[in-house]
Amino acid sequence: MSLFIDTPRWEWRGMLWAHMISDHGLDELHAAARSLNLRWVAFGRDHYDVPDVLWPAACEIAELVDSRDIVRSLRRSGLRVHGGKPKKTWRRLDMLPVEYSSGEVASWLDAVSPHFANAAVEVLGRPTELVVMHLRSDAHAPDLGALAAGPSQGRLVHTVVDERYSLELVLPWRA
Repeated sequence: MSLFIDTPRWEWRGMLWAHMISDHGLDELHAAARSLNLRWVAFGRDHYDVPDVLWPAACEIAELVDSRDIVRSLRRSGLRVHGGKPKKTWRRLDMLPVEYSSGEVASWLDAVSPHFANAAVEVLGRPTELVVMHLRSDAHAPDLGALAAGPSQGRLVHTVVDERYSLELVLPWRA
């Protein structure tokens, strides 16, 4: 098994959080996160933050290890990303950055908007990436048709958490 998780002990937003990693590769880690319905914004560059409510399910697919073993495994595998918390911390942006306010991304966002008429839309950024999240108040994914592929420079992440569907468009970005 190359997925590992530690015990939830870090408190944030009224929950305890654990860290889940892969010592095999990020594709495996992202696939595991999708199977648990973790949002992209839970990705911390080399791990996913897993809330205590999803921890039992995560323990079914990842081996429980000590927190120090998480860091050791990442270092041994060469997947450890250094740089500390500021680079992984998301911040809310008031608007889409100028480089995405026109062109393919802007056109896709305009076209997808009617499918999310009553959804909350948030733009979150950190130094290496940007996320435009559409969060519905129900668990139903809209039929996006030809828009389901997303813009060419982005990655789409679909999740259902707390009976709410979210579509996250993840884009490269230099803050």
